[in-house]
Amino acid sequence: MKTILCAIIVGLLVGCSNQKDQAAITTVLSARIEARQALSSGPVVPARARYLQRLKAISTVDCPQDFQAAWFDYVEAWDRIVSHPLGREFAVLEEVGSAKGGPALAQHGVSARDRMDNDERWREVCRVALKHGVQTY
Repeated sequence: MKTILCAIIVGLLVGCSNQKDQAAITTVLSARIEARQALSSGPVVPARARYLQRLKAISTVDCPQDFQAAWFDYVEAWDRIVSHPLGREFAVLEEVGSAKGGPALAQHGVSARDRMDNDERWREVCRVALKHGVQTY
């Protein structure tokens, strides 16, 4: 009887923990969407910097540790894109290339490596969120 009761209590605690983790992760992902939507259609360089500031302001303190680690890596990848010495020049080239309807020139060279890293970090955030039962959007 005690074994069954312990199993039920553990099951309930795990269920509560999962719901808490899911709610915390959902809050972080929703804040990311709000950060993206808050950006104007202005120049790329200031928009990226503002986006990074908003990402850094999102708290993950209530999230599970693996999600916190994945989120930290994602924000760091964005920091590398925004603060890279050539980042501003590539962003200007990207704006010009996009305005002319051509390929985004910033996808070449150093910026391409940073973008691939950023994409990989975002996929990891999505993978960890899914592990905790949260669909990414």
